[in-house]
Amino acid sequence: MDSIGKLAGGIKPRKVYVITDTAGHADLNGYAIQAIEDCEFGGAAGLIIGNTEGNNDIATKTLLAGHIWYGDIQGVRLTTGACLVYKL
Repeated sequence: MDSIGKLAGGIKPRKVYVITDTAGHADLNGYAIQAIEDCEFGGAAGLIIGNTEGNNDIATKTLLAGHIWYGDIQGVRLTTGACLVYKL
């Protein structure tokens, strides 16, 4: 198993989406996000988890380099840092 498969708990992603800018990225349909550098999520929709209405976004939080958050990753907007979104 390669290193990406090990990081993702044994699930091999079909696509890894690299985010290094501060633009909004929507409709990602990812299952995990990993910080390459410390990532700060900003704006009204810094990190959107799930596709339901309501309070499902995480703003002004920091994901430390090397850490992985698992969930239904739908949107990302960084203020600083770089990350990988793993997609099936």
